[in-house]
Amino acid sequence: MFSNNLLMAAASASGGGGYSVDNSIRMDKASTANMVLNSGSWGTPSSTTSGIISLWTKGGGATELLFHTGPQDGTGNDEFHFEIEASQFATYQRISAAVTFNYKTTQLLRDPTSWYHILVIYNTDDATSTDRIKIFINGVRVTDFATSTAPSSGAVVRFTADENNRIGTRTAVAAGGSMDNYLSQFAKLDGYGSYTEADFGEFDDEGEWRPIDITGLTYGTNGALLDFAVAPGTGNGAGTDVSGNGNNFTDSGLAANDQVTDTPTNVFCTWNSVWEAGGVSTSTYADGNLNGIVANGDSVLGTLGVSSGKWYFEMEHTGLYPLMGFADDTAASNVATGQGKWLLNNATRVYSSPSGYVTTATTFSAGDVIGFAIDFDNDAVWASKNGTWMNSATLGEVEAGTTTNALWSGVLSGKTVFPCSGSDGGSGTTNIINCGQAALNAGGNADDNGYGDFDYDVPTDFLSLCTANMTALDFDPADHHQVELVNHDGTSTSFTLGWNADTYDTLFIIKNRDSSEKWFWVNGLSGYDKYLVSDTTTAITTDSNVISVSGTTITLGSSAALSSDNY
Repeated sequence: MFSNNLLMAAASASGGGGYSVDNSIRMDKASTANMVLNSGSWGTPSSTTSGIISLWTKGGGATELLFHTGPQDGTGNDEFHFEIEASQFATYQRISAAVTFNYKTTQLLRDPTSWYHILVIYNTDDATSTDRIKIFINGVRVTDFATSTAPSSGAVVRFTADENNRIGTRTAVAAGGSMDNYLSQFAKLDGYGSYTEADFGEFDDEGEWRPIDITGLTYGTNGALLDFAVAPGTGNGAGTDVSGNGNNFTDSGLAANDQVTDTPTNVFCTWNSVWEAGGVSTSTYADGNLNGIVANGDSVLGTLGVSSGKWYFEMEHTGLYPLMGFADDTAASNVATGQGKWLLNNATRVYSSPSGYVTTATTFSAGDVIGFAIDFDNDAVWASKNGTWMNSATLGEVEAGTTTNALWSGVLSGKTVFPCSGSDGGSGTTNIINCGQAALNAGGNADDNGYGDFDYDVPTDFLSLCTANMTALDFDPADHHQVELVNHDGTSTSFTLGWNADTYDTLFIIKNRDSSEKWFWVNGLSGYDKYLVSDTTTAITTDSNVISVSGTTITLGSSAALSSDNY
């Protein structure tokens, strides 16, 4: 579901909408990254019963402490939370250890390819209890909750008061950071509960929720707007307030290169934290999913795949026995862990699956930056070490498409490929990727379109892996979605699809409308002869008789898993 990002790129590409967000901040738990504005810095709040928090976030793990207020000593008796818990968004408040409101969504926020906009409007003066806290994710109001305890009428909302305000940490600053994802366009409004979701974003022509300019909103005395246009270590740093209030947060544990250009309007490739090699993964992720900590025999895959054009990215490693390179959509769809990968080993070997080690390349060590130039036009891939091209290739050959000294030739045609990295014997090898959002070391090199921050020169005509470099698609979503009610006779009942399912990999979701029965999920990437069910953790099941595909003709078959019912 996450491996085909070209559709997502339709709305995220720079041509897909009007307003552009330029910067975000990459948080890192290991660096105890956080931003704090302590009590004593705020004025008398404009409102004690209403306020708004709006932010964009991407990647990271299952638990992210987005925003928190409470006492400096971290006792937790009086605190306000705005965070992701077990991949569910939650906001709640305690006063004198008693919970005054508590909301947690059933929706899971775990797509590492996308930015999420989280907007919460607090107004405890609303006469309708269920409207006192309104939660919106990507422009859509959330109505399904695992927990939903509404505040009483006129209840105090503490985040507008003179409290310690913290981004990325819950208790005192000394407790360190507790967030490993990206933040962009962070807004805290003191009061002004009359604003709606339309004041913070808009849907584009493809139905994607996008940021808008929110600098003109009224933020109230204790409000703040962080656009992260100032790098850590410069002026007031990442916590610079541009609302006009001067409520600047103090950043800690952040370096200048933690200001990145991966934003809601230009999404860069990172490691995909939900992809599992062969259905099982022991890898972990950090630093905004740019660090993949890989166990022996495991691998990590990028979030953006490409199937045409010319592309460039860089990698670095720490630890033993790294593998670096790329994988095709065979590996991406988990058909087999050993297939569809082309990887460099640090001991001069080049690994091509399924052929094994087939040639030699330059040896490299921890700290060396390995660049990859992928050229679909000439069906070739080159690799460099610290700016020097391997296999005696030259920059001129790479730019001209001369494949004589390419590391791989004839392996790209008809494929969608993703950055890939792994471990070939070491445990805990950290493989670091840069697709242009943050240089590994010195940096300062962009592609021809002005995107990217790389350690070494990007070959002419090669582009960084970001959605701004991908063509915005012009399509009607209705042309790619269809609903059918099929009265199945238990043997073979057909219907006509609006497109050719042999040509275009299609996801079928099949539900019995008459009886209680498991839902079937069938997709062309895995093969139409297999299905998953969404009510258990059962592994994929092979059954060619659930559906069969013949172009635009789709047939429900004679599988014993199906009944003579409406589907």
